[in-house]
Amino acid sequence: MKKFFSLLLLLCCLPAAVLAEVDVMALQQTANMQVFPASNGVDTVIRPADQPFVGVTELEDGEMIAYLDYIDMPNANRVFLRLTISIVTPDLYAADTLALTVGKKTYAFSVQPEINEYDAVYYEDYAVCLTEESLPILQDIIKLGAKTEDAAALHEKYGLDDKPVRVTLSCEGMESICGSVVLPAESVKAVCDRYEEVGGMTQDFDAFEETWSVEIRQ
Repeated sequence: MKKFFSLLLLLCCLPAAVLAEVDVMALQQTANMQVFPASNGVDTVIRPADQPFVGVTELEDGEMIAYLDYIDMPNANRVFLRLTISIVTPDLYAADTLALTVGKKTYAFSVQPEINEYDAVYYEDYAVCLTEESLPILQDIIKLGAKTEDAAALHEKYGLDDKPVRVTLSCEGMESICGSVVLPAESVKAVCDRYEEVGGMTQDFDAFEETWSVEIRQ
C-alpha cells in the first residue's frame, strides 16, 4: 500500500515529459503503419499493416483473428504493446479469461471484452496490454515460431501443429472456446524491436500489473 501511494505521489509531481519516454511520433511514422483512434475516442491505435493474423477456432460458424499492435493511452501516460484476440460468433459469449499457450507455458489473462453486435452476429475483442510480467510471452512466441519450419519436430517436442499459439476463452458455467493462431516470429520480433527503438521498454509498468493481470502456468 505504501508503494502504491508513493507511486501516486510520483505521478502527480513529475512532469509528463519525464514519465513518457516513448517517441510516439516516430512510432506513428514507421513505414506501413496504420494510425487510428481507439473505440473510446481517447486512445490511439498504431498497428502494422500486415495484420490481422488469421486463426482457426472450434466454433461452428465462428472466426478468430489476432492483432499485435501499440496503443497510446494519454490518460495513463504510457504506450503499451497490446495483444488482441477477436472472435466472430452467432452467439454472445463474453469470456472473462483469455489463456494463450505457447509451447508448454500458458499465460492466463483476466479480460473484459469489447462486444459489438450486427445482424445477429457478435464481434468480441479481447485485448490485453502487456506489462513486465506478461511481455515474456512475445519472446516465447518468437522462440517457438522460429521452429515452425520443422513441423514434425515441433509436433514431437510440444504436441503442437504449425499453429503454435493455442487460444482458450472461458467463462464460468459455459463451455470454453478453443482455437489457435499463427503469430509469425518475424512479425512479432519486428513489433518488439520497433517498440524498444522508440523507448517503449524504458517505461515503468508496475502500476498496471493488476489492471492487466496474468497467471503464468508451466
